[in-house]
Amino acid sequence: MFTITTIGFVRHGVTTWNKEGRAQGNTDIPLNEEGIEMAHRVAQRLSGEQWDVIYTSPLVRAAKTAEIIADSMPDIRLLSDNRLRESGGGLVEGLTLSERVQKWGHSWRKLELGFEPHEEIISRGLEFIEEMIELHPNKRILVVSHGGFIGRLIKELVPYKDLAVDLENTSLTIIKLQDERNLCELFNCTKHFPNR
Repeated sequence: MFTITTIGFVRHGVTTWNKEGRAQGNTDIPLNEEGIEMAHRVAQRLSGEQWDVIYTSPLVRAAKTAEIIADSMPDIRLLSDNRLRESGGGLVEGLTLSERVQKWGHSWRKLELGFEPHEEIISRGLEFIEEMIELHPNKRILVVSHGGFIGRLIKELVPYKDLAVDLENTSLTIIKLQDERNLCELFNCTKHFPNR
């Protein structure tokens, strides 16, 4: 039987480390005041739409964003899933780009610095997606996660489109998971910030 499961990916609100250009990875950095305000903005937007369930990364910046969204949709379950955490940044976590260059030189990306392998990130992401299709056929699922993780997963789900853009904080990207070919219905949308 033909089913379409819709996933709405929301990147968490902004943090102090985002503003400072520091790699966050799995370091558990909270939202700052602006990030909390951003989460309220996206929550207000999403509360006017039809969603069936919310899943979140357990990292506090995503979990808090998801809680604020869930508060605006009292009838919807909020579930935490460790597979939605950010890609592990190894030794670069907490460092700005200039600090990385100062420490390891301009070729730091080629060094073995303990990054979570791309294959592992994609593997846990696709495992989550397959489970969503099985558990929630024809439903609309909100996933609150992280820019690096969401970006990689979207490229895997919609490989025929060039979506190589850094995702904005609290942006919404909607993917329809279909048998033939997945459809990116909305990408990196921040219409809840009218002045952007």
